[in-house]
Amino acid sequence: MASGSSSVCRPHVLMLPFPETGHINPLMDLAKYLSSCHGFLITFVNTLYNHKRILRANVGHLPSDHGLDIRMVGIPDGLSEVENRDNDVADFVKVIENVGAVLDELIRNIASECPHPVTCIISDVTAVKTIDVAQKFGIPRVAFWPPNASTHSLICHARHAASVGEFAAEDFLEKDEVVSFPGLPPMRGRHLPWAVGTKQEAQSIFKSVCRNVEALRHSEWVLCNSVYELEPTIQSLLPSGYSKVCPIGPILHADLLQKRITRENQTTTGLWTEQNECLDWLDHQSPCTVLYVSMGSIVLFVKQQLLELALGLEASGVRILWVLRADTCSPDCFPDGYIERNAKKMKIVQWCPQVSVLSHKAVGGFLTHCGWNSTLEAMAMGIPMLAWPHLADQFLNSSLIVDEWGVGIHLGEGFVRGETVEAKVKELMSQESPVRGKALQLKQVITRASIEGGSSFTNLVKFVEWLKMNCESFISIARKE
Repeated sequence: MASGSSSVCRPHVLMLPFPETGHINPLMDLAKYLSSCHGFLITFVNTLYNHKRILRANVGHLPSDHGLDIRMVGIPDGLSEVENRDNDVADFVKVIENVGAVLDELIRNIASECPHPVTCIISDVTAVKTIDVAQKFGIPRVAFWPPNASTHSLICHARHAASVGEFAAEDFLEKDEVVSFPGLPPMRGRHLPWAVGTKQEAQSIFKSVCRNVEALRHSEWVLCNSVYELEPTIQSLLPSGYSKVCPIGPILHADLLQKRITRENQTTTGLWTEQNECLDWLDHQSPCTVLYVSMGSIVLFVKQQLLELALGLEASGVRILWVLRADTCSPDCFPDGYIERNAKKMKIVQWCPQVSVLSHKAVGGFLTHCGWNSTLEAMAMGIPMLAWPHLADQFLNSSLIVDEWGVGIHLGEGFVRGETVEAKVKELMSQESPVRGKALQLKQVITRASIEGGSSFTNLVKFVEWLKMNCESFISIARKE
């Protein structure tokens, strides 16, 4: 250890996300914060597949291109040639569960080549193998929980109930029964976060998420991309013995609000190239007149559903900025002449800078799949939502958006007809809609949490101070060795 150590105490954080956009992005936001605001050295580890995609999609806009000391690294994922690396949750789980040996080798290489050894691992909550790796090298592991505290609480309660024989998770996967836990909205079995894929896959995911929350007790911190004021009582209702999360979100929100990040200096690390021309299009639209439509990085539509959505959006008469990934549609998905006749009021792109879009004055609503990153970003910008959940934690988030916080309305579940899309879009985009005022109120709550003296700001500062102290302790021990 001594040979790879430096007399200069500079925290070096190795970060490892779950290999999916919704987990990569918030962890990268934390990396940018630690590097830009505190001068930390970051080694950010993706699978080789994702690493290559990120490098291709963000030429000239990577953190290192803007002077940040964030080193992007790719590691093998262990999957076969034919396995799905794009949108299969079960395959993502296999990747993260087999990361230990590769990460061990990477840290050894860093110790021999870099004057600043790794002093902390911040890894996605799913990366439980990093606990053993951290212990082996005598460094702390910090868990990063990308969803909200309510999802954490739901899993903890389900795990506890299952352990005492009060909840058999698999029994809820194919039934319309309702399950209730303290502080959480009632949920049907098919809406539970692990009810993804086949029954066998769902049972496997349930075991995995239970293992993840059990392993949190071995982490120094559990950072959560949420805001205390959104869920003030949820953690006080956790079953005994389960780790609490530390809300630090939304990361970098204050910078975005104060416009210190511009189109010119903003870094990007997404899996798709962002089409910034959509911002130019928004510049020519009137305030609060555009509905932003994006269903995230995993949701796939059947052709008939895409057709109904397209017809409903057109019939609403509202101006639309629509993100349609190349893997979700083909030219024959739309009726003849659709693109041409909607050219003036509709902008379709394959990917976009979402936070910049949501913060644009022209955007007045968001049709969303209710992924947590999208949900938190919309609330941070005061944008009301049209909630259309499809899988995992999206159903819980949808319930919170509509029933708990009152900042959105339900579009529906499963297959939705164009007439429903039309009516709900008109309802959401109405200037008299009550959700509009509530969304602006919640924006102020989140803003106060994000600035100096706020709950998230204070938690983040405490965490940074701990990282610095831990680095000094690590270097001190290394010198003695």
